[in-house]
Amino acid sequence: MLFSVILRFGNKNFANLGSSFFDTPTILTSYLEFTHHKNTHVGKSPTKDNLLAFYIEDKQEWLEQIKSMQEAGFILVPSYNPYWDKHGKTFEDIDGYRIVLQNSSSEV
Repeated sequence: MLFSVILRFGNKNFANLGSSFFDTPTILTSYLEFTHHKNTHVGKSPTKDNLLAFYIEDKQEWLEQIKSMQEAGFILVPSYNPYWDKHGKTFEDIDGYRIVLQNSSSEV
């Protein structure tokens, strides 16, 4: 699995979800934490081109991650930049922030 929840915590005002990204089952290569301030309105994303892009080379893994995003309630949308629609899927959350799951290797 590309994305794995490794922690959940919070207090009366904040809820946090930590997610890790693994190249191998035992080596943590990256970590991204999402936070939510309860009872606080978060503004919309500044533009539709502000996004996180994740490159997933394995087709089956990519399809599984797409399903996971949809089951979590993310909305599948056309990308602002048509580049991402060629080999990827763009998802938007309720605040307008976007994530691209790209079925290719990174050029970086």
